[in-house]
Amino acid sequence: MNELSLEDIKQRELRLLQFIDSFCREHGLHYSLSGGTLLGAVRHKGFIPWDDDIDLLMLRSDYDQFVSLLSEKSPSEIRLITYKNSPAYNYLFCKVCDTSTTLLEDHNKIVDELGVYIDVFPVDFLGNTYEEALRFFNKKKFFKCISIASNWRHFYINKAKSRARQIPRFFFYIISRGRNIKKGFARIEKEARSKPRSAFSGCLCGAYGKKEVMPTSVFDGFTEIEFEGNSFSCIKNFDAFLRHIYGDYMVLPPLEKRVTHHTFSAFEK
Repeated sequence: MNELSLEDIKQRELRLLQFIDSFCREHGLHYSLSGGTLLGAVRHKGFIPWDDDIDLLMLRSDYDQFVSLLSEKSPSEIRLITYKNSPAYNYLFCKVCDTSTTLLEDHNKIVDELGVYIDVFPVDFLGNTYEEALRFFNKKKFFKCISIASNWRHFYINKAKSRARQIPRFFFYIISRGRNIKKGFARIEKEARSKPRSAFSGCLCGAYGKKEVMPTSVFDGFTEIEFEGNSFSCIKNFDAFLRHIYGDYMVLPPLEKRVTHHTFSAFEK
């Protein structure tokens, strides 16, 4: 197998994004670039130069339709992976994978099923006050940490985390063994779907902790933004979103933090 370079991975991900964009437009679904991908679009008009991932967000109603439709109409070169269709996959968001590629990563069980991928995160209504929304978010945080650890083949030291953070990571790894993660996900999704529109929303399975909780108005309305010479969808209030998560997001991080977050190697089949 031929190992893919960082640029190869980016081009594969860009093709996946073009597919998702066309699919969503065809079916009247809304999505937005998210996280570092949205930051890259605003600050660099494309990928953050030292990173290689693409993250998207969808409001819950669009996310559920997206998962349902793509499960039925996925072309052979694309695979949708969710906790429902993969016994080994224990995340509350879905991945859209390039089936012509494969990944190698020592500690992750699900990597055997993956190719180069894009993560798609659902955004749910959380509560009518920040305090109410944060309580709902924090109630799910403990289980989220357990579910993440359940994906590991074995415990490993994450060099991106401080030494003190390795202790709770080991704790979550131990208690994740033998847990029925799928039932927990079903309960969380059922509870999230039952919530009516409220003043605060956020992604229960995102990477930014309580920064994920923000006014619902941040997610109201969509516009277009340039990313790698293409036009893709993003939330109109992208400035509020990025400032909420990153602060002064136009300032570059120090050199030692300009590294990719992925630990896998990608290969062409």
